[in-house]
Amino acid sequence: MMSKTTWLSLVLFTLFGYLIAQEAIPFKTQNEFYIYGDAVVIGNNILSKDAKEPFNDTTLTNDDIDMVYVDVDNDTTTFSSSTAHLTLPKNQTNIKYAALYWSATYSYEKGSRKESNGQFLFQGKREHKRDKISKIKFKTPNGTYKDIDGTVIFDGAREVAFTLNSPYACMADVTKLLKNIGTINGEYTVANVAATQGFVSGGSAAGWLLYVVYEAPTKNPKYITTYNGFAHVSGEPVKLKFSNFKSLEKGDVKTALTFAALEGDSALKEDECLFVNPAAKRVLLLNTNERPRNNFFNSKITYENNVSLKRFPNSENTLGFDIISMDLPESSQPLVDNNTTEVEMSFNTKADRFYLFFTAFQTEISQTYYKEQKAVEIVSISEFEKTITIAEAAPKKSKKEALKNKDHSEGYQKFSPKKQNEDKRVFRPINSAESPQSKTNETKSDYIPKVVEKEKTLPIWLRKKQGADLARDTTIYQPEAAFKTPLVSSLVLNRENYKKLLTKDDYIYETQNFKRILNQEPTFIEGVARGYYIIASLVYDLDNAVKNQKELLEKGLNSKIFKDTSQEKYYIYLFNSENFYDVFMLRKAFIKSPFLKEVWILNLNMEK
Repeated sequence: MMSKTTWLSLVLFTLFGYLIAQEAIPFKTQNEFYIYGDAVVIGNNILSKDAKEPFNDTTLTNDDIDMVYVDVDNDTTTFSSSTAHLTLPKNQTNIKYAALYWSATYSYEKGSRKESNGQFLFQGKREHKRDKISKIKFKTPNGTYKDIDGTVIFDGAREVAFTLNSPYACMADVTKLLKNIGTINGEYTVANVAATQGFVSGGSAAGWLLYVVYEAPTKNPKYITTYNGFAHVSGEPVKLKFSNFKSLEKGDVKTALTFAALEGDSALKEDECLFVNPAAKRVLLLNTNERPRNNFFNSKITYENNVSLKRFPNSENTLGFDIISMDLPESSQPLVDNNTTEVEMSFNTKADRFYLFFTAFQTEISQTYYKEQKAVEIVSISEFEKTITIAEAAPKKSKKEALKNKDHSEGYQKFSPKKQNEDKRVFRPINSAESPQSKTNETKSDYIPKVVEKEKTLPIWLRKKQGADLARDTTIYQPEAAFKTPLVSSLVLNRENYKKLLTKDDYIYETQNFKRILNQEPTFIEGVARGYYIIASLVYDLDNAVKNQKELLEKGLNSKIFKDTSQEKYYIYLFNSENFYDVFMLRKAFIKSPFLKEVWILNLNMEK
């Protein structure tokens, strides 16, 4: 018999020895939160044997079913629809984040199957129009359908290895929509998810999920992160790593997991999910009452140990669509123990195959770590997934210095609650400046004088004298005390000037980087002009934004601020234009100055 030590060594070798070669789109962090609160997932399948009747035979797979759209809404404007019920704890309806995902196989509108010489032959008219995969309808409780145009995470029709059944996955951020509805708890409906009806090689499957993060007075703070991508799990393991957290210093640590996958089969076994704590050298094959260790992805929608029934239809066999929400089991040797900072997961199968497209991880974290992280906002910017420190125009400090001065980082104020009389309008500076007046309620112990470090200034040709713009626009918010002294220099922004700074090598721009930034998904903010924006920093407090802007003014940089009122964000930007080339090349000129090396480009309200 294989010893426990030998078995563990083999598991770890398997887990760490393989590369994620099967990932069509590598999994990456989609969002993460340090929060007092919780998260919940709901969803349903969109293909089944019948349009409305639940399907509960777990001995059959989607390969053997003549699939039809689930359509329960009695609405002639939709061709597919299913529902699921969201229930948040009483009075806990402060939504922090909500993401809607949908996935399906979609090679034909309708496929057929014929038997010949003991083998099945599949055929159908190939579906070449792929625009419809990202467009669905979404209905909240007591509401009407809203058109959703999501982001395509992956489209198999464009990849040779996946064209046979052409699976896809899409997502949309619906946070604003949920924040603005009167009733959170209730029935949610997703409609018009496109998928192949009938038969297709390997079977057809489709479904959707809604993942909601909300604030609540929990005992301990939590780290919650979502990942998405598209991994074809078949033959070789796919590995994910979760970090950026530190669990509780004392007591039991509660940890929860969420997964969503396409093409898992109830009747096919030998698929598994391993959870690993590398530091503690602990490994567990995950399982629940409804999900055996050797058949974890088995075409069900389960919460903890039970099949979810609050949906319509509430099929026990969801025919190739899986949603899993579960807590890690408690034990004398916990998988996430005190002061854990990193865990990993491995997905594997021998007989079955499935497409993993969404995972979420949440765990209780230490109070100290939580307080440290609240000084930093993790922002996912399209393809970049970069971490932007609040008002980070100044040089970064060492980790030790940052922790020492975390409440007064670079002279900026701490996060403060939203002011009752905060002006909702957008701020645009007058081109004159002096130090802000001291606040009457600021004590000496709260004040730390700012140390201005010597930095390389902008090239002299990139600056010019410019008087103050004294014209006041009553529709624009302009602080009375912050800007009076005329500004002696401000940046001249045009193509002629950036040509003076750029070298010949700068014009050999990285093709992939250029295309990646150009094709980043747009951010939509009402009331702000469309275009590509060079962003200097992103903050969540107007006072911080004004102070950050003043620093730029002192260095010869004229900037403006716009506010995303839906998320209480302030963007400080240096330049904007609908001409992407000018913006891209001007950023190259900016980053030659050390204090501007972190500026980035935001696609605002510009369709691809």
